Amino acid sequence: MNQDNEKIQIQLSIITRILENELSTAGLLSDFELRQLQISENTRQRCMPSIVLYEQIIKKLSFKEIEKQQKLGIIVFGLANFHYNLKEYSKSLEMIDFMLSSVPSNFKIQYSRGKLYELMAQPEKALECYKLVLETKPHHVSALYNKSVLDSMTGKYDDAIKSLDILIMLDSRNTTALYDKAIILLEKKQFSDANMCLDKVLEINPKHLSALYNKGIALEELSKFEEAVECYESVLRIKPDHVSALYNKKTLFDKICQQSKSIESLDRLIAINPEHVLAQYNKGMLLYKTKQCEKSITCLDKVLEINPKHLSALYNKGIALESLSRFEEAIRCYESVLRIKPDHVSALYNKSVLDAMVGKYDEAIELLNGLIRINPEHVLAVQDKGMALLGTNRFEEAIICFNKVLDHNPRHLCALYSKGIALKELSKFEEAVECYESVLEIKPSHISALYHKSILDTKLKRHEKAITSLDKLIMLNPRNITSSYHKAIILLEKKQFSDAITCLDKVLEINPKHLSALYNKGIALESLSRFEEAIRCYESVLRIKPDHVSALYNKSVLDARSGKHEQAIMSLEKLVTINPVHIVALCDKGILFLEMNQFVDAITCLDKVLEINPKHLSALYNKGIALEELSKFEEAVECYESALEIKPDHASALFHKRSLFEKLKLYHKGMSLFETSYFEEAIVCFDEILDSNPKYLPALYHKGIALESMSRFEEALWCYQCIINQNYQYGEVVLQAGRILASLERHDEAIKYYDLVLKSNPDNTSALYYKSFSTFKQGKDEELAPLIDHIISLDSRYIKLLESEIDFEKYIKAF
Repeated sequence: MNQDNEKIQIQLSIITRILENELSTAGLLSDFELRQLQISENTRQRCMPSIVLYEQIIKKLSFKEIEKQQKLGIIVFGLANFHYNLKEYSKSLEMIDFMLSSVPSNFKIQYSRGKLYELMAQPEKALECYKLVLETKPHHVSALYNKSVLDSMTGKYDDAIKSLDILIMLDSRNTTALYDKAIILLEKKQFSDANMCLDKVLEINPKHLSALYNKGIALEELSKFEEAVECYESVLRIKPDHVSALYNKKTLFDKICQQSKSIESLDRLIAINPEHVLAQYNKGMLLYKTKQCEKSITCLDKVLEINPKHLSALYNKGIALESLSRFEEAIRCYESVLRIKPDHVSALYNKSVLDAMVGKYDEAIELLNGLIRINPEHVLAVQDKGMALLGTNRFEEAIICFNKVLDHNPRHLCALYSKGIALKELSKFEEAVECYESVLEIKPSHISALYHKSILDTKLKRHEKAITSLDKLIMLNPRNITSSYHKAIILLEKKQFSDAITCLDKVLEINPKHLSALYNKGIALESLSRFEEAIRCYESVLRIKPDHVSALYNKSVLDARSGKHEQAIMSLEKLVTINPVHIVALCDKGILFLEMNQFVDAITCLDKVLEINPKHLSALYNKGIALEELSKFEEAVECYESALEIKPDHASALFHKRSLFEKLKLYHKGMSLFETSYFEEAIVCFDEILDSNPKYLPALYHKGIALESMSRFEEALWCYQCIINQNYQYGEVVLQAGRILASLERHDEAIKYYDLVLKSNPDNTSALYYKSFSTFKQGKDEELAPLIDHIISLDSRYIKLLESEIDFEKYIKAF
């Protein structure tokens, strides 16, 4: 041993004796048990230098040297006791752990360690220590009890009960163990077992206040209300101001009394003293509890007759009125409460809810601001303020409110969802989607969040994500029409028409008259070229809503496509009836008439389009086509020129204009020759025109006259027949054809032509005269007589027609 070690050993020996004396004097030396003592400040100051020096020396020694030290365990544990009494628990534990490096462990040391760990709020480590104690000494009462407390604190109720049962076995009159076991059994909702334990406590100590009170709780849970009341009464005999027992007794009294009996008792009080406010009030509240709101209000009104400022009566009358949906009256009650007590939190809140409900958002916000001033942490008020701001479209301010709620609780479902709504209204779609996703992380089945997310994902062209949300909604509720319909619309947008139809069929299974589903199914079928099925869908729409503009138009397009022009026109006429300035319908109707060779009707429709929009290109062009078909070349040219002013590179208009210029030039040449009786040369010009446009009526007509002038009647007749085939309403041409046929002795055919004129105008004298001549030539006297009568009735000057066949024939020819 070197000199330094010798010096340390001497110091240690001296300081050990000093410390042993000081610790002993202070009562801190014990047999490894922590003692709770009152250490004076003088004792602490006297011992501290020795303790510090001892701890410094001992830490310099090697493990072997420490083992050689006598009384090491006693001194070090004394130091642990010293620190324990100064509430330096970690230091105390450090001393014990140091001691254990040289002193064998025992149950007392482990128990002391457990106590220290417990004081340091390390229950798991404390439990480990108590377990070690019980391994050595299974019936260590304090270790058993402390372990039961810690097991109970950490929810290990069965382990706690095992420890308590051992304690009860060791001492059947251990009221603490019996009581604690009862409390654990109450926590486990084993009320009958808890009651048995509490009875044992009360056998030992009939005035055990907590046992009496908790027995009342257990009996109440077992619906043994009368017995529970007896327990609470026993508590109150011992401690009259026991608040919980007072409250529970009153509550139980309400439970165990039949409502009618309770009201009868109150009525007896009221009969004795009609101004018994409390009786009237309690009766009102009992009636409200049984949902007899009208009667409740009557009682509360009687309270308010006696005391108009009875706060609870005013407030609860408001509640009752609210239950009857008499919101304006309820608001007036809450206003009365607030005049008496402006900071009445419930009245402030309830009035704010009702104000918001009837759209008085500004008033609601003012009330909620009052609530927030009273309690800045009033989360519900801040949330509702945000909702009211949403109602007034003050979305930025609403978001500020929702953010405050979320600062307090980041998982506040309503705030997250409502913030999403506000962000959506501000077109901050990405941020809104993030809010909805946060909602769905907390509650994956949140229907509104799923739906709104699907809407925004659609808007952001994230169709697959939108469909995923909608599929979840459909899984949650397969009959969710909105989700199936919205999914179909997305599939339509993605041009997945067959899948869209599948979704729409599901909607129509649930609601066969779902207008939008029927219409969009028509769109999808049309896109798949399943036109007949599409038409049936549009027809179904129109049976439900005959003025459905889009269905009418789409049906007209498909009817026209399949050659059903009349049906198409009917649909378009309905559209024009609904909206007389529906340009597309008018234009389409004009084009259909054009296709049906009803050129005059086509022009009428196209003129209406041009009244609305004089620069409508399609209307101008197609009017030109119709005029051209009617051989009104000059007007047709004007239409083509108007079209070319708007669109100079309109190829079709340009072609038709040039073609008409050529025809007009040639026609004018033919007419010059015709007027100078150069019929052959005129016919050549007319033929050249007719080669390119066989339906050009002026050329046909004048060619016919030229041929008739040259006595080429059959050829002239052919020209007139071509004109009549295009439009039999050209009366003069029809008559001329009849006259030629009559001159050729083809009277049957002639009469057919005259009848065409008479069909449209039965009083046409020329047609009647010519028909009577052909009838006369056929020798049909019976038919002739009514004709002559008709002619004479129209003009008596023609009586001479009856005089002779020669005069009649001369007259006819002269005519």
